[in-house]
Amino acid sequence: MWVYFKDIEGAPKDAIKLLSLNDNRLELAETQTDVALDNLPSMIRDGKIDVPQRYRLTEQQAIDAFFKRFKSGFSDSKYEKNERSYKWAAHQEVARNLLNGKAWALLEHKQYSELSAILKRIIHQAGLLGVQELIALNDAFKDHEAAARYVEVLLRFLEHLDAVTFEHLIEATGSLPAIAGKAKVLTWPTVTLLPFLA
Repeated sequence: MWVYFKDIEGAPKDAIKLLSLNDNRLELAETQTDVALDNLPSMIRDGKIDVPQRYRLTEQQAIDAFFKRFKSGFSDSKYEKNERSYKWAAHQEVARNLLNGKAWALLEHKQYSELSAILKRIIHQAGLLGVQELIALNDAFKDHEAAARYVEVLLRFLEHLDAVTFEHLIEATGSLPAIAGKAKVLTWPTVTLLPFLA
């Protein structure tokens, strides 16, 4: 049986060990869960182990790297300046312009061009999207009616925060207009950016 040991440092291949089932040293727990292990991508390709070649960090290595860069953790001034302040400013922009009934009022009064402008301003201010994603959404939000349909679905998700409204948000993001052969509008960051900022 192949077992992945998440706390072993090194390359992914170093963390995968073949254990014999004949020794009867392992017992499968009735219920088991692990935040990291439960969300690992499959390493089985065509019935064989296919170990990723990319660099990996253990959870502890990631924590150590964070504290090496930001000595005072989340209260470090460098963390505030380089990691938090611009995200907080984007959150405040979302709160000011989309939450507390503001976006619903813009939809009700069919002020779609203003909604498009707000969306474009927020995605640029957030600084969290890749260049291609930024281009894709910027182009998509030029279609004011498409932007309005997207905002309505986004608001319903923010109100209910459930699997059904999240699926609708994925569909709404994927249905934003995109030029064939250009940047894709449907990526995980484009789907989750505005809910994260809200």
